[in-house]
Amino acid sequence: MRHYYPAIFEPLEEGGFIVTVPDIEGCFTEGGNLDEAMLMTFDVIGCVLNETEESDYPPASNILDIDVSAFDKGSFVTLVMFDKKIYDSYENISEFMPSFNSQPVTFVQTHTNFVKRN
Repeated sequence: MRHYYPAIFEPLEEGGFIVTVPDIEGCFTEGGNLDEAMLMTFDVIGCVLNETEESDYPPASNILDIDVSAFDKGSFVTLVMFDKKIYDSYENISEFMPSFNSQPVTFVQTHTNFVKRN
């Protein structure tokens, strides 16, 4: 089952983003660019919820209720999809990381790579 959590993307001066998923306690990560930050967010959601039964996942807030005023200028909120079945289908996020260094990768392309392993 797919879950969609709002995530706050805060740009870093040196490039990349710090990402916080406010609905999931202790769920934050970073990425060197937007694609990497999206992938890392998917991964950290899986790590934090790994021992949680899917029926016990925290409910997602309405994206319109997320306030980014306390974050740096340029911060934004978007939904990040998480699917436990997809998460469980890969062993290590480093399987996908080389593609970030060689060419621009969209999250849709990365998502396809996750599904391909099944």
